[in-house]
Amino acid sequence: MEINGTRSAICFRFVIFVLLLSTVSMLLDARTEEGNQGNSNQGIFLLLIVDLNDFMCPACLDSLLDFCGALPLTHRKRYLRGMVVIDKYRKKESGDTSERVLEKKIKGFIKGNHIDFPVFHDRDRLFEPLARDGTAVFIFIPDTKTVSRHVFPLTLREIGLIRSLLEKNV
Repeated sequence: MEINGTRSAICFRFVIFVLLLSTVSMLLDARTEEGNQGNSNQGIFLLLIVDLNDFMCPACLDSLLDFCGALPLTHRKRYLRGMVVIDKYRKKESGDTSERVLEKKIKGFIKGNHIDFPVFHDRDRLFEPLARDGTAVFIFIPDTKTVSRHVFPLTLREIGLIRSLLEKNV
């Protein structure tokens, strides 16, 4: 019985990994033409996984907005994509009215805080495992074939590291 549980866990992790790679590929293809000009190498890519519950935490929210503000506009538009995980603690019900209300609140938040990079909604909750510790930024570096994860709130050192990686990629 324990072997089946282990196989299920491995299978689940594999599915999440494949979904993440598929999504990253899709998000890379979604880059603007400006972001692709003169750059045959896809370069670095940031995926910001936003835990919706962090919207209710002023310190968490400030950290997220500070991070976005610390990146130059051109870097945000070119390298950064967001994925909002819809309340991972709520039960999923199809056609749920509260989920539509949440999506409207997210759109209002994006507009009200001048979020100027593409943000996707994880309606099917595929990214919940990636938000298990809260909001995080994943840094994909194709040249070294590495991915790193930084959980919010970010330190000034982490923000500086991310900025320097983006500057090297310009």
